[in-house]
Amino acid sequence: MAYIDPQHVDSPKSFVSDLMPVYDGGEWESSVALLKWEGEDRVAMRWNGGTENQSQKPTPGNPQSRGLPTWFVVDPIFDVAILQTLLEKRLAGGGSIDKEKAQEAIHRAIELRTSSREASIAPDQLLEQKVLAILEKFKSEGKI
Repeated sequence: MAYIDPQHVDSPKSFVSDLMPVYDGGEWESSVALLKWEGEDRVAMRWNGGTENQSQKPTPGNPQSRGLPTWFVVDPIFDVAILQTLLEKRLAGGGSIDKEKAQEAIHRAIELRTSSREASIAPDQLLEQKVLAILEKFKSEGKI
């Protein structure tokens, strides 16, 4: 395969650190990574690109900046949905990414994001949200 391995996509270097790709679909497919963007834990995605002809240089995929492959940093409201989808569809790993390490990193990232989200909500509001969710479930099942 002739595409740029997501483990080597670290531009712009002043923004990206602690890069850990957790999914690599391969040439002409997409990748997902956990990284720090300006010091904040973020989820990022990209389309890997590839080459039409093995004698050509691989395309940088998308996004790219001045021919260098970069990441699209996802809005944090989508983080957990994307990470859970990777687990549910058994997509973690791929390419040169260790599947077990990727799954562990995804689980940690989900835990970090869900616990920090709940911590920012007052306990009485959190309880109210959980009760309403249970009531909605019972209602949808015809139990109330």
